[in-house]
Amino acid sequence: MRRIMFPKSANSWRSSPQQSPILPKRSLSTSSSSSSSITSTKPIAARPKSNYDITIVEVGPRDGLQNEPKSISVNDKVTLIQKLHQAGCSVIEAGSFVSPKWVPQMANSDQIFQNVSFPANKNKPYLSCLVPNLHGMEQALQCRPMMDEVAIFASASEAFSQHNIA
Repeated sequence: MRRIMFPKSANSWRSSPQQSPILPKRSLSTSSSSSSSITSTKPIAARPKSNYDITIVEVGPRDGLQNEPKSISVNDKVTLIQKLHQAGCSVIEAGSFVSPKWVPQMANSDQIFQNVSFPANKNKPYLSCLVPNLHGMEQALQCRPMMDEVAIFASASEAFSQHNIA
């Protein structure tokens, strides 16, 4: 899974038509003797700092709720995110922009980002979402500035990928 982090200004990565939201690129060598390389991106915003290289991402509001058989209201999802923040979670995957045909519980992720709020005297948690395709990315970008990061996933199966494009 690849994560793309955005600057606080929604349009700051669009300073010229040639730029893309995942700049700047860098090349990483897979080994000192190998000629192959992996193209990656540097984060353009930083997650909360710690003394360790481990970041725990609470995915309950997305992964934990997406298979629930009964519909869960936007207010209940927002309350869950706020309570996770109160409990000390600083990085939360709040939703996903997937096809509502395949994952009905995530159909209102945009409303979650529009309605969630946090006390002014406490740091806002770092909020992310999951997107499978360009349409999902376009929806996610509309949730700025509340949404800080996009997680992009790819499938090993073409059939699964096609289902998530719809």
